[in-house]
Amino acid sequence: MKQITLHVYQSIDGCPALSDKYFDAAVDASSCVLIDEETYLRIYMNHLGWPITAKETLVVTNGGIDLTENERVKFIQGDAVAELRQMKEDGDGMVVAYGEEIGALLLDNGLADEITVTTVP
Repeated sequence: MKQITLHVYQSIDGCPALSDKYFDAAVDASSCVLIDEETYLRIYMNHLGWPITAKETLVVTNGGIDLTENERVKFIQGDAVAELRQMKEDGDGMVVAYGEEIGALLLDNGLADEITVTTVP
């Protein structure tokens, strides 16, 4: 069964960190990345494209966005909870989750197996 680790960041001084080596290492060790639409759009616009190309990325969305062309991004619409439950049951590995809306979805539905909280700076 896949394990979902939710990464949560909080800032003491109100300035979020630009890069987090622990999150980068978690992404490298994971089988895929799980984020919400707002987080996807923010990262996509900051990088002028999708920067995570070595892993599949799952984006839970209410709309019909699809800004990627060749990247490994899958958009989950409709019953995201059912699809995420099925994903957890299929195979092994770790899923790294990040984003406010995806965090609420995972916690509200008992889908997060672990929470990693990082305080910056």
